[in-house]
Amino acid sequence: MPTDKSEHGRLLGPTTPFMEAPKLLGARHRLIVWLGDTVTTWPLPAKGTAVVGRSPEAAIQIASPLVSRHHATLMVGPRLVMLTDQGSQNGTRVNGERLQGDRLLTYGDIISFGDVTAAFVEDKGEQSGVADATLGPGGREIQLGDRTALVADDAMLNLYGQLELLAPSDLSVLVLGETGTGKELAARALHFWSRRAKQPLVTINCASLPETLAESELFGHERGAFSGAFQAKPGLLETASGGTVFLDEIGDLSPAVQAKLLRVLEARRVTRLGSVQERTIDIRVVAATHRNLMDDVKAGRFREDLFYRLGAAVVRLPPLRARRREIPLLARAFVEGGRRMLGRGPLSFSEPALRMLDAHAWPGNVRELRNVCEYLAATVTESAISPQQLSQRLVPAEDVGAETLPSRLGPAAAPPRLPVRDASSLADANRQFERERIESALQATGGNKTKAARLLGVPLRTFMEKVKRHGIG
Repeated sequence: MPTDKSEHGRLLGPTTPFMEAPKLLGARHRLIVWLGDTVTTWPLPAKGTAVVGRSPEAAIQIASPLVSRHHATLMVGPRLVMLTDQGSQNGTRVNGERLQGDRLLTYGDIISFGDVTAAFVEDKGEQSGVADATLGPGGREIQLGDRTALVADDAMLNLYGQLELLAPSDLSVLVLGETGTGKELAARALHFWSRRAKQPLVTINCASLPETLAESELFGHERGAFSGAFQAKPGLLETASGGTVFLDEIGDLSPAVQAKLLRVLEARRVTRLGSVQERTIDIRVVAATHRNLMDDVKAGRFREDLFYRLGAAVVRLPPLRARRREIPLLARAFVEGGRRMLGRGPLSFSEPALRMLDAHAWPGNVRELRNVCEYLAATVTESAISPQQLSQRLVPAEDVGAETLPSRLGPAAAPPRLPVRDASSLADANRQFERERIESALQATGGNKTKAARLLGVPLRTFMEKVKRHGIG
């Protein structure tokens, strides 16, 4: 049987197509290691050997009891990197396959050292897209295709740096954070910086999927699979093949759908409802939730095996109140965007208004800030926003969760505070509050319902239903 030699002069064993034509790498490489919520990036030497293991002498130290002291070795040449398991107790896997002998690595390979996951990526050094994008003093503007991330806080700059390192791999990523912190934008960054960027990014809001339709929407169906299935339809996972699937609010899926989703993610094959034919799919999965999934796992509401399948890497988005340097940067950008959309003149924040922005708790995070700023852009006729105009739009943290439309709908005055025990009066006040917000948005957009719905941040259908319910002409 023919054999081949590497650039190190070592015998690689039986020649395979992969060994015959290895993909030449760049000049510098990194290994990104995830251990729990901790992400560590290790630059590899330009040439030579790097030992991976638990030993303090290891070049890449991994403090896990399931990682051997000298677990594996990375041999680095001018354009090739070879991985060798050193007889570890719990083994080494590359892209899910147990490593036997040596293996040449290529960018994006996912490596498991025992129970620890790592990704092999290119080290771009100063060419990082995060490092290059700047936005005036103290801020950076990160272009993500047709979207832009504005960051100023060190924690967020570090987070986007992690996302850029994660992006080239196919590792599943779980994005955690409060509602409105920017989880969808983080998912977009992972897709935009990946090798899948030219393929679709399919966003699925699991919270909005009715349980009766969730399987059909996710996995597809054949004609006649159920009443009303007049033609075959591919599911969203199938549609995303080749690209990235963003499963937003993953914690809201029912246990039955969780079980089927786990099987699909493990096999990378999907079966439509009413069919026995399996279809292979090639997807990278990013999931997000504002919930504490580990608490849901302990309570039996979320499958533990699915949790670990989705959370090979975990990133946490801090709330806006923990990154206050970004508040004025984001506020000015949102006001400017709203002003341009409506064709209005220049508008800025007065210094007292900026201090009020900084003092607010922002329970709704970036989404709340955007809502407030876009409303101000639509309604303030002066050249500067005053504290009085701003205070009318800020919702106290204890009011979050009231069953009304988003805060950007607000009129000049908040609804009257009523005792919780007076349920009927409270409901009447909320209805009046909602009606006034709708009327105010329509007035700000000259009666254009489509623009008003966009200003309010609600789907047009929902907006029209509420217009009809309140009898607004």
